[in-house]
Amino acid sequence: MIYVGEQTFKNWKAAKECARNILNSYDMGVNISRKDQEFLTSALRLRGSEGEQKIGCEIKRIYIGSDGYEKRCFYLERNDGSTTDFSYIKCFSGHTKRSKKSPKMKDFEAACRTAIMSDKIEVGRESNIDNVDVHHEQIPFKELVKTFIKERQIKLENVKFLGHEDNSTVIRFEDEQLENDFRVFHDNNAILVPLSKEEHKKRHKNHTVNHDY
Repeated sequence: MIYVGEQTFKNWKAAKECARNILNSYDMGVNISRKDQEFLTSALRLRGSEGEQKIGCEIKRIYIGSDGYEKRCFYLERNDGSTTDFSYIKCFSGHTKRSKKSPKMKDFEAACRTAIMSDKIEVGRESNIDNVDVHHEQIPFKELVKTFIKERQIKLENVKFLGHEDNSTVIRFEDEQLENDFRVFHDNNAILVPLSKEEHKKRHKNHTVNHDY
């Protein structure tokens, strides 16, 4: 059993799922309940100094907003009136089994996702599917990223990122040319296919698709 604030979960995956459900259970712009806020505040503290920086002079409210790419994300308003976004995934990334990556690698993957976000949105819009997800056919996204790093002989320690400051909803490369290079590489090598969220989740559960959004 693990504890996040006053709530108990059988494992970290269940705690992360609870946060995801909170994100999807409120309308855009709506403040979450006091109970949910206390849970997410405790989750933020799991991030150590980075989480404390997000919390700042204590949280007045947490509400649902957009990350700028038609995706939901959490925002918090501090007691001094300042606001910032935060990722519930990062709150648990140091505890789940999928977290055995360096912070630099996590940022690199996130920046690569940002680079292709507009392409994925376009694929989703062109489909006739409601509540659509876009996944990578044949070659998983993470394998594409690894191949790109290897082919370009990129040293992660030399790559700089933007997006950790307040109100930056996505991680991106500081070097715009690197962002464009990955987008071109992805366009030449990836196959993007739209699926309903339900079908995507079902296939992922059966391990028949890579769960990349």
